[in-house]
Amino acid sequence: MKRTIRYLLPVLFCIMCSCNTNESISNSKQLSLFAFVISDNNLDEYAKYVEQDLVAGLRKCPIGTELLLYIDRLSEQPTLRHFIVLETGEIGFRIIKEYPEQISTSPNVFNSILKTMLANCIGETYGIIYWSHGDGWLPANVSYTENVQTRSIGLDGIYSMEINDLAEVLSKVKHPSFILFDACFMGCIEVAYALRNQTNYIIASPTEISGIGFPYHLILPSLIDVNESSLKHVLEQYYDFCNNVDTTYYIPSGTATLIDCSYVDAFSKSFSNIINMMNSQNINLSSIQAYDLFDTHLFYDIDMYVKSITNDSILYAEFERHLKKCVLHKINTPTIYTETGNISNYLDIEYYSGLSTYIPTIDSLSPYNHVYRNTEWYKDIYTALSEAYKIVSKEVKIKEAKNVQKIREEASAMINNNSD
Repeated sequence: MKRTIRYLLPVLFCIMCSCNTNESISNSKQLSLFAFVISDNNLDEYAKYVEQDLVAGLRKCPIGTELLLYIDRLSEQPTLRHFIVLETGEIGFRIIKEYPEQISTSPNVFNSILKTMLANCIGETYGIIYWSHGDGWLPANVSYTENVQTRSIGLDGIYSMEINDLAEVLSKVKHPSFILFDACFMGCIEVAYALRNQTNYIIASPTEISGIGFPYHLILPSLIDVNESSLKHVLEQYYDFCNNVDTTYYIPSGTATLIDCSYVDAFSKSFSNIINMMNSQNINLSSIQAYDLFDTHLFYDIDMYVKSITNDSILYAEFERHLKKCVLHKINTPTIYTETGNISNYLDIEYYSGLSTYIPTIDSLSPYNHVYRNTEWYKDIYTALSEAYKIVSKEVKIKEAKNVQKIREEASAMINNNSD
């Protein structure tokens, strides 16, 4: 999901584009930007601003920098557009392809668009910006409670794309140098783990993001450099942007994290070493920083979770060391705005490690626990808990079978008594 609060909407930037793309360009070996703006949903009012904001940022980039923008709006057919910085300083523009109405969050459609982008770009590398709704590790197109709609990544009408499908598509093409998720709740370990072999860096938020999202007019020059220093600067620019609000009506609100995917495996191993040594599942969840106000929290701070379940200082020191390598940089305002409760509200961020996670238990009755066990992260990491769950599930099934047998016996006795 993406926060639809209307704040910090600056004056829309004017696009000065040239239809002449025959002018010579240089610096063609640099990174190309691929942007997906999926606003065939209740975010559509922001789509035009986001496109103009992207082009405004592109104008500050070196000659030859290009942006391939796929945009699917609520009342328009999808198009794939090409923007490039010409030697004159103007922005060259053309339509690569116009599409019939389609489900842009379909893995097959995403795969086709991505391959068209790769066939039309001039950069040796590329980075992906994905702007839409998002719900982290949750599965697509399923609602488990009245106030929680699961979307995973993107929302076209009622259809979303699950993270594993995204990873599958990326595994079959040249990998992007980075993925910037301009969508809520994508800064979770479950997403990073699923995409760890498909990109070098992930920029995402563990919490909600405002409707307009990242300030592309500020961050694009830093984003295209794709090194640790420049990507850290992207987060700092976003932090300054979040704090530049009219405090008469709103408070600063925003979080972001920079993940180095090359360290996700080592970090996951250190997490697994702790999680599988837990002596008890009696965790005081209310003492752990949550990043949402759902009735059942779906996103907790991963570091605070680990601290609450281990007294082994050596194992925790190892975990903390890998966490610092995995999370290269993080920013957060002291409070964030959220629409995850029954009403819009503010949530204090008293502890922030930069990564969120869901906290499963062996309670077999929770629908969230059930779907969480299908994630790649859970299957690979929670080995001991998985075994415990199997035991509990077997005990529950035995108990249920005994109850059914008891009911049958009582019903049979009643029938026999009535017959007499």
